[in-house]
This record gives sequence, C-alpha cells and structure tokens, in this order.
Amino acid sequence: IIFSTVAELPLDSKPHQNIVKELSKVAQAVEFKLESDAKLINWISRMSAKQKLSLSPDACRYILERVGHNMLMLKNEVEKLCAYAVANGKEGVSRAEIDRIVCANMEISPFDFANALMRRDAKTAFSILSDMKMRGEEPIVILSTVTRVINDLIGVRGCLDKGMTRDETAAKTKMHAYKVKLYSESLKNTDINMLFKTAKAAQNADVLLKSAPVDSYMIIERLICELTGVR
Repeated sequence: IIFSTVAELPLDSKPHQNIVKELSKVAQAVEFKLESDAKLINWISRMSAKQKLSLSPDACRYILERVGHNMLMLKNEVEKLCAYAVANGKEGVSRAEIDRIVCANMEISPFDFANALMRRDAKTAFSILSDMKMRGEEPIVILSTVTRVINDLIGVRGCLDKGMTRDETAAKTKMHAYKVKLYSESLKNTDINMLFKTAKAAQNADVLLKSAPVDSYMIIERLICELTGVR
C-alpha cells in the first residue's frame, strides 16, 4: 500500500496526475474524498440514534462545524457525547452540553498557513504550525505544501497584474475557478515582490531542512519569524 496526502500529491497538479496514471498501470489507485456536509450530518444522526441519543439536524450540523470533516474525529466525539448522555439518562443534549463535551477542532489548509505568512500574522502562523506539529505532519511536507501554494499565488498574481479576468486566470494556470477566486481575494493587498520574498525565504528554509543538522520544526519557526518580523 502506498499512501499520500493531497499535500504530497495534489490532484490539480499535472506532474502528479501523470504519476498516478503510471502507478495505475500496475496498481489500483483510490481517492478517499471528504463526504459532503449533508451526508456527514445524516451519518452523525444515525450513529447517535444507534446509541439512543436523539440529535436534531441543527445539533448534528453544529457538531460538524465544531469538529470538522474528519470522520474518525467525528466518530470519537459523537461516541463521547453518547456516553455522556447515557451516563446521565438523557435522550437529547443542548448546545451548551455539546460545547462542554465535544472538543473543537480547527480545520486548517496549507493556504491558511501561507496566507498568514504573507499577512505577517505571526500569531496565526505559529498557531497553525503548532496544530500541524501536534498532528505529526513532517516539516518537509509542510514546507513543500506551502511552497506549492506560494507558487500558485505567484501565477495568479502575475495573471491579475496583466489584467486577466478570473476565468482567464483559471484557464491559464489550469486551476479550478473557485480556487482562483479564493487566491484572488487573498492577494488584494499583496504585490508580486512580497510573493517573491516569501518564495525565496521558503527556498532557503528548504535547503536548510535538507542539509543542516538543526531541528526541522525550528527551521519552519525561523521562517515564520523572518517573514513576519518577529525577533
């Protein structure tokens, strides 16, 4: 079994699509997509009902918003909520009880981290890094993902600076239109020079990761400090 995350093997990257195509000649390639909100809400409702806990659609949606789309985490939190209800002889729970029992989880994308770096938002960047570190994400994967996002942003910024529309930019960069929309909005106050500065700093960090005998996470922390002006 060969497993990779979207961060390591982006679906919208032509080179990686070719890798999957070649691997598919000798193995079965399977994509595990996130389920839609509607399906997850129905799943939460059925899962809780099996354990005699009645959750309204609004309560199920609130749990989804609080925990995120990871089904393993959702299962753990719903089972914990059910155990609480059974122990207290309850057939239903309030929003306040959900807040008290169900752990909040912040869903983070590589775009969020790169965006925090470009905004010079050290607090958010360190918070995101701490979360990724807690999840056991490797520094080299974190950095490569951030670098890919920055490269995408440079492409979008270049197209916009040439006066292209979002649709034209999507066609030129071969990105999904919605992704271009998100990138365009995040780039309103970011010029190409800042993007090049961020890319250069990420490149230097990549060289250090692969050559210097230093704690890998410390190199990412130094990158945050360099780009956000923290000393």
